[in-house]
Amino acid sequence: MWQCLKAVLLGTLFYLTSLSPSYALQLAVASNFAKPMRALLDAYPDQSVEIGVSFGSTGQLYTQIEHGAPFHIFLAADQQRPHRAVNNKLAVPGSQFSYAQGRLVLWGPYWETEVTQDALASNLGSRIAMANPKIAPYGLAAQQCQQYFSDLLPTKPTLIVAQNVGQSFQFTSSGNVDFGYVSLSQVLGDQASSRYWILPQACYQPILQDAVLLSNAATNRDALAFFAYLKSPAAQQIIQEHGYHVLAKPIKENDEP
Repeated sequence: MWQCLKAVLLGTLFYLTSLSPSYALQLAVASNFAKPMRALLDAYPDQSVEIGVSFGSTGQLYTQIEHGAPFHIFLAADQQRPHRAVNNKLAVPGSQFSYAQGRLVLWGPYWETEVTQDALASNLGSRIAMANPKIAPYGLAAQQCQQYFSDLLPTKPTLIVAQNVGQSFQFTSSGNVDFGYVSLSQVLGDQASSRYWILPQACYQPILQDAVLLSNAATNRDALAFFAYLKSPAAQQIIQEHGYHVLAKPIKENDEP
């Protein structure tokens, strides 16, 4: 399975890709969750299942689902779209649960000193990448942080809007911008990525990430097994190791996210 899966992952790291009905299980995954998803797939007990994965912004993925994309499981970076999927009969009622709480960082891989609020304030005219706040929850969190710190900055930076947080990471790692708003998960475990500032939770609303089983997977054994795996202690440990808080509790159907 791994060779086939590896090709799918490489083809969808930052962009949506065409979907193939040949995969027994197809996942729609928010781009911030790319690294932990690879680790989860590596550790999945049933390596015989062929799994296709599409990474993108939560908003883009939800639009694909609305238009009939044959996904079985949706791992979003917010609670609103999984909730909407249930309400619009696109997902199985009662299946929505919070699999992670994300953390936002300001990353400056080529910055010569520690990345802090003071560093940002002193870098006049800086260019900062952020995901599109209209379709990407990490972009919305970045926008909230920009507003939170706006009165403390002597000049407003130039914001470069990416399609999703994966593309924000790409813009920053290439050196095309000075800083980038990305998820903590994207920069953990890489010495070259060590210059980042974990932003205070006070500057943005919690990024609660929910998963939901889509309607066409209600009786799909592979989908049901993988969905249960996401809630397992082994999976939760992997998610925590990648910089997320684990919540893993069911969301009641009538709860407002």
